[in-house]
Amino acid sequence: AALPLHAGSAAKVFLAFEPDPVPYLRRARDPERFAREVELARSRGWAASVGERQEGVGSVSAPVRGQDGRLVAVVSVSGPAARMGRGGGRRYAPAVLEAAAEIEAALAPRDG
Repeated sequence: AALPLHAGSAAKVFLAFEPDPVPYLRRARDPERFAREVELARSRGWAASVGERQEGVGSVSAPVRGQDGRLVAVVSVSGPAARMGRGGGRRYAPAVLEAAAEIEAALAPRDG
């Protein structure tokens, strides 16, 4: 299933690496706020959302980059917002960033 790029933590990460995110940002419920959150995702290296795609669901996402630094994928964890709790982004970001780093390492060419 295709997911729209105007809501959710994964969308914020995708757009943080998009050369021209403006067309996607315009579709957001609150384009200015979403643009700020995309910029925050770019600067801190991960994004979080609660209830943006589906009521009661939270998520945390991080970029997976290729050796050239370009985005190749986004890794996310999601779950019931009530279980993720307040500050779920800060709580789960280290694990999501670690998973992204492990995927990057697995994608890297190996010698021999």
